[in-house]
Amino acid sequence: MAPKPNPKNERYRVEDLFVSSLRQELGGLCVAGLAGCCEKLFKPRTAERSNRVIRAGMQFLAGDRTMQEHREMTASIVLCRCNIKDQFILDLHKSVSTIDPLNFTILELAFAIMDALSPRPKGAPVEDDTGKDLAQVVLGMEDWLVLADAEDQLGPLPADWDLPDELKEEPDEVREDEPPWPSGPEDVFPSTQGLGQTLQNLLLWTAHPCGGSGVFLLLSRLADYAPSFAAEVSTARIAMPCAMVHLEQALDRFEAKAPPETFRLALASVTHFMHHMDTRRFVRLLFEFNDIMLDLSARIQPALAEMPGAEAAFAKTWWSSLRRGIQAGPAYAWDQFGRPEFDNADTVVVDSAELYRLMRTHRERNVCKKPDCAHRKETAKAMMFCRRCALTCYCSAECQKHAWSKGEAPHKRLCNAVDALRRTTGLVDDAIWREVLTHATSKAAERFAQICAAKSAGGDLCLPIAHQLMVHDTAMWAASGS
Repeated sequence: MAPKPNPKNERYRVEDLFVSSLRQELGGLCVAGLAGCCEKLFKPRTAERSNRVIRAGMQFLAGDRTMQEHREMTASIVLCRCNIKDQFILDLHKSVSTIDPLNFTILELAFAIMDALSPRPKGAPVEDDTGKDLAQVVLGMEDWLVLADAEDQLGPLPADWDLPDELKEEPDEVREDEPPWPSGPEDVFPSTQGLGQTLQNLLLWTAHPCGGSGVFLLLSRLADYAPSFAAEVSTARIAMPCAMVHLEQALDRFEAKAPPETFRLALASVTHFMHHMDTRRFVRLLFEFNDIMLDLSARIQPALAEMPGAEAAFAKTWWSSLRRGIQAGPAYAWDQFGRPEFDNADTVVVDSAELYRLMRTHRERNVCKKPDCAHRKETAKAMMFCRRCALTCYCSAECQKHAWSKGEAPHKRLCNAVDALRRTTGLVDDAIWREVLTHATSKAAERFAQICAAKSAGGDLCLPIAHQLMVHDTAMWAASGS
């Protein structure tokens, strides 16, 4: 009988198939196979990242193609010419998501590249390590010496004894280390024609519903990564129209009663993308597309009203402010609009009573708030709240430690914003703060608003908390693979 497959070698085979398919090499997989590879390579999000996979993924998304070449390439990978007689390849074609394989592949690639821009140190343990060796759990042994003693009692093994072939594992395939990613600007911005062309190449993908939303989030991350690229995004005439079209199409689907998840992701990604554009350039584009933006802001409000919790809070504030700004014209405080230092209390629409409801909703969701927690569906598991903010709960100290500074929505940002509010309102005693958050009367929100008003704790303290709650909910949804 053949030796047992080695999981490491199987992963290498998935990587080989994935990379060769992204490079459009002969014998590559169709998009259904690519989606299966994404499931194996990128889930959970704490899984080890292969540098060559990320390098090939970035080249696939941002490499130089004309519009016609892009259309031909996407049409080609949709057609399945895979060797499905090979059971390994057939298994990669099994459905892995509720969204179509092309969107799933683009979305997962975008998230994997964003994760890789903040890489884990080489050799560091993966945070969701399951702990004990499986064999140790099965045998019920707490001390390997006990097992060793038991073997000694059986007497020495025959000199010619060997494991049967079916119990052996294939030896590890030896591979040279791939250069780290990114190892230079050309890895992150692969176009040979400059940053502007890299931007245009990425924007070609924004016509896809879910995948396009992932690309807008990737563009925002790349703008944070390189100020020169952020300047390119702000000056490119194509960026704003692509963002508006993407959001319009998401609204059309939402109004046609399609499942709301793609609209939520599109709204979060496009709002985040526009929010990070250069203010002066954004305002010029805003008035250039005045009618379209007014129509979008009007259509978004009723859609937001149907969306619960914190995920809509920042978007509601942002689009309401934008609508008032367009109507006010140049007299509006555009230098402050939508920026992190935004502190004009007259234009903030997240007041203390609304913030209280958002915080209560967030606190009452009895699931681990580490977005990619493997135990999130175990609702019966006892949760532990963050002692400092008392808003966010975790199933373990490991999840809390990981969520503090890592991922799309590091908890420290929310925790610091809540701490600033507590200090301003005088609610620094932990027991009193918990009592405020869990007060069981119908006037709890009103009571909280009165405390904030008495201490002049206005929108400049409420808005950052609402924003971070929205960012966290978006990260939770994205990690769920819904």
